[in-house]
Amino acid sequence: MILVDTSVWVDHLRAGDAELAALLNGSEVLMHPCVLGELACGNLRNRTEVLVTLGGVTRFWTRDKRLRAVAGALALAYERD
Repeated sequence: MILVDTSVWVDHLRAGDAELAALLNGSEVLMHPCVLGELACGNLRNRTEVLVTLGGVTRFWTRDKRLRAVAGALALAYERD
């Protein structure tokens, strides 16, 4: 898993970054909630779509019932469709 810094996200959102795109497609990217907050403070094309999509990167998926309940209470739980 790769934790991606705000500066990399900014470059990717401005001009695209093939390496980050490949990591995203491979589900190998993590994002700290503070990074999402930093991005939300900036000017974004397709703002809502970008923030909703990137917000999904911070979801937590577990089969542990107690841990899933905590993640759900924090709005971080990943729920399969």
